[in-house]
Amino acid sequence: WLEPHFVSRHSGPPARDRLFVFLAGSYALPTVYQDIVRTAADEGFPAVGLRYPNSWSVNLDLCGFSTDRDCHEKARLEILDGVDASGLIEVTPVNSLSNRLVRLLEYLDGLEPEAGWSSYVRNGRPVWERMIIAGHSQGGGHAAFIASRHEVGRVVMFAGGADLFFGRGFAPWLGSHVTPSDRYWGFVHLQDTAQAFLGAWQILGLGEFGAPVSVDAAVLPYGGSHQLLTGLAPAVPGEYHAAVVADAFTPRDALGRPVYLPVWRYLMSWSRPRMDFDGDGDVDDQDMARMLTCARGAGVPVEPDCRPCDLDGDTDVDQADFGVLQRCLAPGGTWIDSDCLD
Repeated sequence: WLEPHFVSRHSGPPARDRLFVFLAGSYALPTVYQDIVRTAADEGFPAVGLRYPNSWSVNLDLCGFSTDRDCHEKARLEILDGVDASGLIEVTPVNSLSNRLVRLLEYLDGLEPEAGWSSYVRNGRPVWERMIIAGHSQGGGHAAFIASRHEVGRVVMFAGGADLFFGRGFAPWLGSHVTPSDRYWGFVHLQDTAQAFLGAWQILGLGEFGAPVSVDAAVLPYGGSHQLLTGLAPAVPGEYHAAVVADAFTPRDALGRPVYLPVWRYLMSWSRPRMDFDGDGDVDDQDMARMLTCARGAGVPVEPDCRPCDLDGDTDVDQADFGVLQRCLAPGGTWIDSDCLD
């Protein structure tokens, strides 16, 4: 596991205060996923593709046929922290994912102390709550597993998270996590055993934020769904599993750009605006109508059902709340996120 990491950031202080960490799939190197890391940097995140121990498939090689119900959890814990949890692999604390991430950030801080790399390390441990942990396949599973044990800023699973026993259900660890479900996001190809991934995502709680949405016909912001699908042909025929994020397999437009750029940006940065009262992912005339039904004027206590419309928190719904909503108001279906208030 001595191959290089992949790092991308724009010059000057980061525009966003979260670190984007990408974890490769089984056997793959960080350089296989340069486009997604560069996209994160373009979005203002300092971004790293981490080299970590991944010389096996957690499902196919280690646990899919195991009778140990905790097999996946033990393997992922050893990869994450280097504890002697699994008899199937050997990962030392020095080689663990967590230690490699800390050492990379310390190294980068030595090169660029002005970039703030050290702010993502505290007492020799990653500051998970200030990180977006994303990954493909096994890496997506690690992202979800990290979020099960530590509160992270966001989880993005590209064809990942489906730890299962073949024909015998999902790994128990999926049912408990300290990171809230609204921070989990997933993207998978319809021809890549999508039902397995969708099943795992339901356990993680992604279904609470809308049904799965195909990005092929929908427009941003995809109804605010946390579960995205595609059926587009991969750049290499048959490579559905890698097509959603790996450079060589992602379909491209006439200019050579990944067609999933808008999807990637959505997955790593979109958050629902508070004034999206009907939960359809935009702030439009329907949300304005909802506020009109709740408006009673300054000083009149807001009714319980209308509390979401009290956007300035002063216990009424009045002209000031309309002013907040209007800063984000746009035609239906327009990409809007919580940054509209900045």
